[in-house]
Amino acid sequence: MATTSAENVGEILVRVQDDLHRLKEQLANAGASKGKQAIDLKSLEQAIERTEEGLRQNADKVMHSIQNRVQILPALNSSVKNVPDFDGADLMISNRKMNQNRIRPNDSYQQYAEYYSMSPGEQVKELHKRRTMVKPDTNNARQLLENEFDLPKQANTIQKESHKLTGRVSVGSNVKSLTKLPARNRRDPQLTPPQIKEEDARKGILSLLERGLIPAAAQLTLQPDPVKSKSAPLHHISEQYSMSSKYLSGHIDIGFNMAGVKLDSSKQTQNELTAVATAQSIDRESLLKHGERDEARTSTLRSKQYELPTSLSKSLSKKPPTGPPPSSPTTARTLRFVISGGKVKEDSEEFKAFKKTYILNWGNIVTVLGAMEQFARNYRLPVLFINGANLDQLATDTELQERITKDMLLDCVENIADVMKLISIPGRRFKGADGSNIAAIKIQAYWRRHKDRKVYLALRRQKWAAGIIAMSWLMSLKLSVIRKQLKQRRLEELEKFRDLSNDLKNNWKKIKGSSHVVIHIPSLGYSENIRENLHDIPLLQNLQMARLCEITDPNVDIILISPMTLSDETVDYYKKLLAVSMPNSDKKSINDRIKIIMPDALTQFKRHNMCLSTRLKYSPKAMKRLKNLTYGRSGYIVPGLISKDDLHIADQLDIAQLFSTKSGSRRIFLDTNVAIPPSTCDIFTFQEFYDELTDLIINHVNIRRWLFKIDNEFDGRGTAYCEIAQYLKCYKWLRKEAHRYGAEWQQKWAQESARTKILGELPDILDNYCHIVNKRGYQTWERFCNVYLERGGVIQACPPSDSVTGVTVDALVDPTGQVNIMSLGDQIHAESQYRMWGLSVPQSSVDPNLICETIQKIGKSCYSRGIIGHICIDFVTFIDGITMEQELWATDLKIWYSDTMAMSRLMRFMTNGSLDPLQSTFKISVPKKEEKKWRKKRNEPPAPLEEERFGVVSTKLFHSNMQIVHYGVFFQMCKAQGIGFDIKEKSGTVFTIADDVKRKHMGMLSISDSLQGALTSFAKALSTIHQEISSPEMNGVTNFKAAIDDIESILGITIENESEHTNSEKDT
Repeated sequence: MATTSAENVGEILVRVQDDLHRLKEQLANAGASKGKQAIDLKSLEQAIERTEEGLRQNADKVMHSIQNRVQILPALNSSVKNVPDFDGADLMISNRKMNQNRIRPNDSYQQYAEYYSMSPGEQVKELHKRRTMVKPDTNNARQLLENEFDLPKQANTIQKESHKLTGRVSVGSNVKSLTKLPARNRRDPQLTPPQIKEEDARKGILSLLERGLIPAAAQLTLQPDPVKSKSAPLHHISEQYSMSSKYLSGHIDIGFNMAGVKLDSSKQTQNELTAVATAQSIDRESLLKHGERDEARTSTLRSKQYELPTSLSKSLSKKPPTGPPPSSPTTARTLRFVISGGKVKEDSEEFKAFKKTYILNWGNIVTVLGAMEQFARNYRLPVLFINGANLDQLATDTELQERITKDMLLDCVENIADVMKLISIPGRRFKGADGSNIAAIKIQAYWRRHKDRKVYLALRRQKWAAGIIAMSWLMSLKLSVIRKQLKQRRLEELEKFRDLSNDLKNNWKKIKGSSHVVIHIPSLGYSENIRENLHDIPLLQNLQMARLCEITDPNVDIILISPMTLSDETVDYYKKLLAVSMPNSDKKSINDRIKIIMPDALTQFKRHNMCLSTRLKYSPKAMKRLKNLTYGRSGYIVPGLISKDDLHIADQLDIAQLFSTKSGSRRIFLDTNVAIPPSTCDIFTFQEFYDELTDLIINHVNIRRWLFKIDNEFDGRGTAYCEIAQYLKCYKWLRKEAHRYGAEWQQKWAQESARTKILGELPDILDNYCHIVNKRGYQTWERFCNVYLERGGVIQACPPSDSVTGVTVDALVDPTGQVNIMSLGDQIHAESQYRMWGLSVPQSSVDPNLICETIQKIGKSCYSRGIIGHICIDFVTFIDGITMEQELWATDLKIWYSDTMAMSRLMRFMTNGSLDPLQSTFKISVPKKEEKKWRKKRNEPPAPLEEERFGVVSTKLFHSNMQIVHYGVFFQMCKAQGIGFDIKEKSGTVFTIADDVKRKHMGMLSISDSLQGALTSFAKALSTIHQEISSPEMNGVTNFKAAIDDIESILGITIENESEHTNSEKDT
C-alpha cells in the first residue's frame, strides 16, 4: 500500500531520536580529541536542540492520533530500551490472561519481537517495573519514578489517626424507642393506621415498612419523580460517536489525552509527515560501521535546520475531530468482500482483512458463508457484494437456528437492488445449481397439491353439504313439531270458540236481559301483505270511538281497547260527551261502567305494522287486567275485522265473539238470489283474466265501464276501472253483431269472431287506459295486476247510467238468527265515486221495503253459514236505460263493525231516537210546546211529539292545519262561530276525536230536521273551520273542499226532486 502504516511512522520517529542522540555524543567526542582545533559546534548544537524540541512537542501528538495510544519518549540522557506498551503489566505471563485481554490489532508487531529478543533476566526486570507502576503510591513505585523520570518523592503528610478510645463506656440503650404499629391495627388491618411523626419519617421508608406504619402492599412513588424520561437520539448507522475524554496532564505538554482522538489529516499532510520521518531516520548499524560516511552526513546535518513543514504544524495545532473508538479500527469499506460465481475470493485483501477482524467468530461465519455461496449458485448470481459487519451479526444471531432464510441473507448484500431484480425473474431458481431437479420437484409438488386439494375440496364440500342437510333436517323436524303444536292449538281454540258461540246462542236472551260486559276490540285484521302498505293503521282502528255510546243500555259495561295512546284531554272529552244525553242518575256511574285499556305493546314492535288484536295478545299486563275485569261475568267480544289472534284472545278470556269464519260475498249473494252486477271471480292468471273479461264484454254489450277489485281490500285501495267501450275499436261492430244475432248471440259459435277481435285489442287497452282509484297502495297498472293475480280478484260491471247512488246498510245478525238493521244511508263521495267519505242517514234513494227484504235475505244466508255479528252491505242503485226501472245491485259484503255503524250509534245516543227501516225514517221524541192558557190542568204532562231527524256523518275528514290548533282552542272557536249541538232541539254538530297524536283527522256528525238542513249545516261547518284554521299563504292539505262540492251537488239534486214531487202533487 502507498501509505506508510502507523507502526512504520512510530519506528521512524524513534530511530530519528536515537540517531540524533548518538550524533551529539560523537560530535562532543570529536571536539575533545582535536583539542585546539576550533570547531563551530554552537550553531549545530542549537539546530539539533531545536529539532529535538520540535520532535518532543509534536511526535506524541502524531503517534497518539495514528496509533490511538500514548507513548512517552525518554530523555536524551536516559538509556531506557524500547519496551512494548501493554494494557497491563502481567498480560504476557499466562495464556489465560492473554485470552482475557487480547493485544490490539493496531499494536506494532516489531515491538513485541524486540521484547522477546531480550534476555530472560531483562524481561523479568522490565515486567517487575511494570507491576510497580500499576500501584504508584507504594515506596518502590515512587523510587522508580525518581530514578527513571527524575520525579521527586512527595512528603508523607498523612498522619494515621489514633483508634484508641477514651472516656467511660455507656451501659444500656442509647436510642430512643420508635413508634410501632399498635396491637389493634395488627389484629385488624382494616383500621386506620396511626399518624406518622416527623422523627419517624426521618428514619426512612424502609424503617416505616419494617415497623408496619406503612402497609407492605402500599405502592410508593417519589414526588417529584427523580428520573425523568427523555427521547433518546437515534443516529444513522454510518455515523460513529466516541465518549469525550477527560482532561489529563501528562508528562508532555499536551492539553488532552490524545489516545481517544483521531487526526483527520489530508493525503498531502500524510505524505509530508512520511517524508520528514524518512529523512530523519538514520540506520544505526551503517552509522557505526562507516565512520567517514557518518562524518560527512554529520556535517551535512549540522548545515541544515530541521523543522516541520508549515502545513503539517498547522494541521497538528488544530483540535482534531472525534473519530471511531479504538475497538473499531477498520471501516465498513474494508469489511466488504465479493462473492463471484457462487464462490468467495479468499485470496483478496478485503476477505483477508474481514477474516482477520472476525477470526473469533469464524466457525459461525463459515456456516453463513456456505449458505450465501449456495444462495448465489441457486439463483445464478454473478456478483454479490457482502457487508462483513452484517454477516458477522447474522452469524451470531443464527448460531442456534436450524435454518437461514433468504431474507436474512439478503440483509447482508449491499447490491440488493440488482440481486432482487435477478431473483424476481420467474424461473430464475431453475437456471441455477441443480435447477432441473428443483423444477421436477416443484412440478411434482404442485401436481400432488392440486390433486390432494381437489380431493380435499370435494370432501369439504360433501362435509358442508352433509352439515347443511343435517341442520335442515333437524330444523324441519323442529318446525314440523311446532307446526303440529300450533295446528293443535288452533284446533283447540276453534273448538272452544264454537262451544262459546253455542253457549252465546243459548244464553243470548239471558245475557241481554242481565248485567253483562261488552269488550270492544276495533282491530283491522288484514293480511300481512295489506298491512305492510298501511302506514296509519292505528288511526284507522281509532275511528270507532263512538262504540262507547252503547253505554245507553243500563245492563252494559263497556271495555274499549284503544289502538292509540289517549291523552287525558281526549278521555275527558268523551266522558263529557257521554254525560250530555244520559240521565242524571246514570252520569255518576260513567267512570265505573267505562274502562279504556291501552295495550302494553303499543310502543313496541315499531317495525311491524301489527293490528290491535296482535298487540293485545303480546301485552301481558293488559290481558291480566282484562281477565280481572271479566272474571265471573257474562259477556261477549265485539271485534273489528277478525283474525286468528282474536280467537286466541277469546280463548284466553273464555268469552265468546260475535263473529265466525268469513265467506265470499259473491257466493252469499248468489245463494240469496240478490241482484248483483255482471261479474266473475277467482282469477289468478293473465289468460284467465283476458278470457273472462272478453266473455263479460260480449255477453253484456251495454256495459261501457268495467271494475277490477282485489280481494280483501278496502276504501277503494284495490279498485281500478277502464272505459273499454270508449277505446275498443270494434265496439260499434260488436253492438251491430249482437243486434243482428238477437237471441242467438249467447251461443258460442256466434261470438267466435267477436272474441278474436276483442282479445287482439284488449291487452293494449288495459295497459294504456286503466285508472287506479287509490294510488297509495298501487302506483302502476303493472303492480296492480301482479297483486291482483297473486291474491285473486273480481271483474265487475259498472252500472250503465250517469246517475248512480251508493247505499250502505249496517245490520246485526244476533246469535238467535234475528237480523236487525242498525243504520242505512246514502253514500257521499268526494275524491272519487268509488271512495266513500260520508253517509246521509236515513237513506232516501231506494224503496225501503225492497232494501229491507234484501237485507233479511242476506242476513239469513250469513246465519246459515255460521256468521253472527255485525255486517256491512254496499248497494248501488240507478235507472236502467232500457227498462227505465230502478235497479238495486248488491256490490260488497264486509263482516265487521264499520265506521258508519259507530257514527249511527252516536246519532241515536245524542238524540235518543230510533231508526225505522221499513219507513226509512229516524224519529225522536220532542216535548210538546205548551200553549199559554190562563188555567192549566193539573197532573197532565204534555204528550211528546215525534219528529224526524236527518244526519250526515263522516269519519274521514282531513286537514293538515288542524295540528297547529289544540282541541281546547278548536272547540272554543267552534262555539264562537255557532257550531255546536242543541240538547233541547236535538240538532247541531258533534265531533269525534280520532287522531290524538298528529291531530289531522277527525269525525263529524250534523243533525237537522231535514236532509237539506243537515247537508247545509255540515257544509257550513266545514267551510267555517277551513276559513278559521287556514290563510291564503297556508291552505294546507284537506278534503274539505271536495266534500263541500259533493254536498252542493247533492243539494241541487234534492231541490230538483222536491220541486218535481211538489209539482206532481199539485197535478194530482
